[in-house]
Amino acid sequence: MGSSYQTGYMQTLKPQSARMSIEEILSFGGSVLLFCYAFSPFRFGKPLVFYNQVELILTVTALSVLCTACLCVKNFRSTGVLGSVNSIDVILAFYLLFVLFRFIHQPAGNEPVYKLLSFAGLYFVFRHLPLRLTSYCLYLLPLCALLQIWYGYQHLTNPWQGFPDIKGTFFNTGILGGFTAVVLISLIGLIVFTRTKNFYLHKIALLLLALPVGMQLLLSQSRAAWLAVLVGAGFLCVHYGKEKLLNFHFSRWKKGVVVCVLLVACIFLAAKLYTFKKDSADGRLLIWTVSWHLLQEKPLTGIGPGGFQARYMPEQGAYLAAHPDSPWAVLADDTVVPFNEFLKIALEQGIVGLLLVSVILFLAFSDSNRKAPSPDEEGMLRVMQGVLAALLVFACFSYPFDYIEFQILAAFCLASIALTKRAKPFHIPNLIRKSAACGVFLLCGVALYSLYDYSLLTKRWNRAMMLFPRNKDPALEAFEKLYPALKCDARFLSVYGGSLHLAERHAASIVVLKEALRLHASAQALMLLGESYAANGDYNPALSAYETASQMIPSLFKPHYNMAKIFFEQGDYERARQKACEVLHKKIKIDTPAIDRMKLEMQDILHYDPG
Repeated sequence: MGSSYQTGYMQTLKPQSARMSIEEILSFGGSVLLFCYAFSPFRFGKPLVFYNQVELILTVTALSVLCTACLCVKNFRSTGVLGSVNSIDVILAFYLLFVLFRFIHQPAGNEPVYKLLSFAGLYFVFRHLPLRLTSYCLYLLPLCALLQIWYGYQHLTNPWQGFPDIKGTFFNTGILGGFTAVVLISLIGLIVFTRTKNFYLHKIALLLLALPVGMQLLLSQSRAAWLAVLVGAGFLCVHYGKEKLLNFHFSRWKKGVVVCVLLVACIFLAAKLYTFKKDSADGRLLIWTVSWHLLQEKPLTGIGPGGFQARYMPEQGAYLAAHPDSPWAVLADDTVVPFNEFLKIALEQGIVGLLLVSVILFLAFSDSNRKAPSPDEEGMLRVMQGVLAALLVFACFSYPFDYIEFQILAAFCLASIALTKRAKPFHIPNLIRKSAACGVFLLCGVALYSLYDYSLLTKRWNRAMMLFPRNKDPALEAFEKLYPALKCDARFLSVYGGSLHLAERHAASIVVLKEALRLHASAQALMLLGESYAANGDYNPALSAYETASQMIPSLFKPHYNMAKIFFEQGDYERARQKACEVLHKKIKIDTPAIDRMKLEMQDILHYDPG
């Protein structure tokens, strides 16, 4: 029985390893197209009038769904009755279901769900394609990086700007630095671990690609990206020279010297990176300190999807109000990301989510339960692990997974690493397998329809935003019609509420802005809410909104200026003068003409004689 079972299993696997089916070829072609499209600067359509990734998210998710559907068709046509999963597959499936359940319980808009769907689909696709084929995608990354650099250089707006100001399609020099760091690690790994017929030509070509990528990495001035390269390159070097290190015997005192030298080097490097952009580093320390206080609220299950945007700024205001002399107060700003992806997971998904992620990463870097690989597969495994290590280090000090490109990289690396793990075969009756394939295929159809419907919504949203400066009433009517479908999108609510405020429909603006603040609390939205209250004659809630905004970002002048104006209009000249003095003696973070105008008005209030 056992022999026939094993024979059947080998017969099931043999056709897959010998020749790819048409569905696998289509799925591989779709994944290559997805890689080229996601990482290059070229797009099918225009974004909304402000920066966003809507078009890219929809396209990537649609391609991943189509590739998944192709593999489901292959599974439906297959005559085999065996399947196989490994430990990474199981834990990742639990994690994705856990996150999906949180989205159902606490909606956070469409785009986070689409990102989760595309991650799951891409992992499934890369997991079921041969490693020798998926590894070719690594060669696309440096070409896309060069295109991003070229695109960013072409879109520099000022004559004094240069390569340090290049942002690519990320619209952030630091995030582009993180992308170039990951690309550089992939190039180093391919140079060190791959063996080809044209050995030297291959390495020379990769070195020539690495030079401009490495130069852009240095010019990006992203400390997180530099650290990511150091750790990723160190990981690759250790595994490349592992055998030599094992055969080299250190005496006890030599080991102590090596450890001390490494410790001193790490301390020196950390100090240099900290002082390189001290204000930026201190700003992150403020965010992490406030986030730690927020984490203690629900440590086990977290505060839910989108919880950081909804809860961080009020918590920052409370912290700075309790610590008015904090040196970090002047660095406070409207914050939408915690600059640490693991901290964000802990905040929004709790210890449960963080533990599942930690187990997945442990399995990815562990050599236990691995199949006996060929030399090429062994080298490709180390390259994938090095790329993943660099990506994770960058994620400790930035916010790469807010961008779908980095989620694609994470799914690609995890799936490729999972291919090297031993999988446990299990028997699936044909009827159940075909039914499951039909169910997944049906879900793919529903997902594609949802993507199409959401794309139409965003186009209508875009048209309304473009129409608003010319003709406010039709634009607001369009926003009102979009509201039921987009009421869980904090960005839409902020735009809609701000438009109502500009159109002087203050009662409606108050309602919408309060909903926007429930999903994304920010000092800017609070200021608009306060101005709407004041225009509506509700001075007490307006003063409360201004006071909260001033606590969130103590360096702001506008809240104190607006409060002084309200006190003056109410005839409370004493409190108006107090606020005017605050504005006049306030330390300026960034001087602007608006601050100068506010100070002139405060001078008038201060010298006003009511008698």
